[in-house]
Amino acid sequence: MRDPMDQWLESQGLYRKLIAKDGSCLFRAVSEQVFHTQVLHTKVRMACVNFMKKHVDLFRECGEESLNERILSMQNPWEWGGKLEMKVMSFMYRRDFLVYQELSMPPVKATCNGFKEKIVLCQLGNNQYDSVYPKEYVDSAGFCQCE
Repeated sequence: MRDPMDQWLESQGLYRKLIAKDGSCLFRAVSEQVFHTQVLHTKVRMACVNFMKKHVDLFRECGEESLNERILSMQNPWEWGGKLEMKVMSFMYRRDFLVYQELSMPPVKATCNGFKEKIVLCQLGNNQYDSVYPKEYVDSAGFCQCE
């Protein structure tokens, strides 16, 4: 049986592409949507960390832990990224983030920086992020097959 969120997204002309369930899912999804490959997810993560280091003044309000602690923890490839990292990557890649979180509801605007291009994700629990694409993009995409 198909997931109800997948059915609802399809009714909206969208497709959810599942991303590996590891601490790098956010970075994998961003890498895929920006560079058209998940292979660069570690570079995306480190670029995010370096951007935070260079622009500390923009990202001070990171919640319970200090920004320096967050920067250190984000260097661990198994550490889950979240709203702060979306904010950072929004500035880095000049794209806003939209996140589908609830069935039959519009996406949450995770960033509102006024960028024309979007990174569209689905988060259905915990810290797992999957990519969301327009159905026509998926229908026209080529898929690589390995032997």
